[in-house]
Amino acid sequence: MFQEIYKAFLENIPWPTWISSIDAKILFINKPYEAVYNMKLEEVQGKHFKEIVPEKIAERYYNELMQCIESKQICKKEALVNGKYLECTLFPILNEEEKVEVVAGIIFDVTEQKEREQELQNGKDILRTIIDSLPEAIFYKDKESRFLGYNKAFEKYYNQRGIYDIKGRTDLEIYGDQEVAKQFIMLDQEVMEYKESKRYEQKIVDDDGIMRIEENIKVPVLGEDGEAWGVVGLSRDITDKKALDEKLKYISEIDALTGLYNRYSFEEKINLYTREEYLPLGMIMGDVNGLKLVNDTLGHLEGDELLKSIAEVLKKVCKAKGHVFRWGGR
Repeated sequence: MFQEIYKAFLENIPWPTWISSIDAKILFINKPYEAVYNMKLEEVQGKHFKEIVPEKIAERYYNELMQCIESKQICKKEALVNGKYLECTLFPILNEEEKVEVVAGIIFDVTEQKEREQELQNGKDILRTIIDSLPEAIFYKDKESRFLGYNKAFEKYYNQRGIYDIKGRTDLEIYGDQEVAKQFIMLDQEVMEYKESKRYEQKIVDDDGIMRIEENIKVPVLGEDGEAWGVVGLSRDITDKKALDEKLKYISEIDALTGLYNRYSFEEKINLYTREEYLPLGMIMGDVNGLKLVNDTLGHLEGDELLKSIAEVLKKVCKAKGHVFRWGGR
């Protein structure tokens, strides 16, 4: 009765299944096996595998069969056959004496799973390529602020300083300034605790001894439960950007000839100083006497020099007490 149940069970397994002797002779194949490989049990029963499959496949099967028998363990192998990914699982069937009596095998079509894995891997490869192509240093850490991964820019920064073992270590173990390293870790913990990103700037000295300004951004990594398990960080050199910003600010606020604040700056500062906390507020307006005469007789270059000299006098006088603006031409 039990033999009939076992046989019915094997027949109803939806995957190609077989049982072979320890010398690789076919004892049983189920109906899915017959359908997939176009053979009948009565045609192959008792035959050696090399009599029913190509020699190379038979040889490989025999080697895997021997491995399964010797180890008495389940053995799995994958192969690409006719455009399909197949997983062959062999498992030994032991008798009461714990000796291998026969070996059973099942073939699973894992093509869809492999294709999904490949798509996922391709996506990871594309993302990795993009991240590694960025000039900014990018990294991510676990909850204990240990580095789990980073891009090439981040790796290059430390490699140039003789540090190659980065993964699994903290800033305290790889960063030169211990006080700054402590601040890095403190910020990591704040980002994870409050689950909010942080942006800050930091001054560093490069390999040439030049002061640089870095912009750092840290973002918490949240799990499905909403809890932070790590942090992603990005660092980039914004020295040139800061210099450009300062230059643009200077151009927008300062009169090019005299170095005084211009009319735009006046409008900005008057909005500030008319607040109650700055009252009372005093204002003095004036012009340069004789400027037209100097321009007409000595030329505009001399007139410009007159304006600059007066501007310098006014700046010295008002340096600690107020601001000087060039409102118009003179």
